Amino acid sequence: MVTGSNGYYYFNLSNGTYNIYASKVLYDTTVVLPVTVNGSVTTNNILMKQTEPTDFESNQQFVMFRTRWLWCFSDCDVEGLTVTIYKSGDVVAYKSGVTDSLGIFKAKLFKSQLYRVTFVNASLGVNQEGNYYGSSLNILS
Repeated sequence: MVTGSNGYYYFNLSNGTYNIYASKVLYDTTVVLPVTVNGSVTTNNILMKQTEPTDFESNQQFVMFRTRWLWCFSDCDVEGLTVTIYKSGDVVAYKSGVTDSLGIFKAKLFKSQLYRVTFVNASLGVNQEGNYYGSSLNILS
């Protein structure tokens, strides 16, 4: 069974108990144990965790964005920026999060993909955008 573009799937099953196995490329296989069908619609959320890059995923890498105030001599890290990463041309975010107390946000990106990255925090007066290839960003060791 393949999900629709919205991630939903539909099985027409008889009453009973079933195990559902979910898989996606670059994600750990997940098992939902058990799912009981009793004649009505049953809804389950299947949470999937991205796998860590390995030697077999040479087209990806973890990257780190570190935000700091320019012309700053102490306490320069910028905490609380919303970082949003879009694949080039997309309007739906590929990844997003907030910089931590060291001004850092980490993401797993494809090396050959062009990304549009935004850094925003209205209360700090920050609204920046840039375009980067995944291979041109800082590699995490």
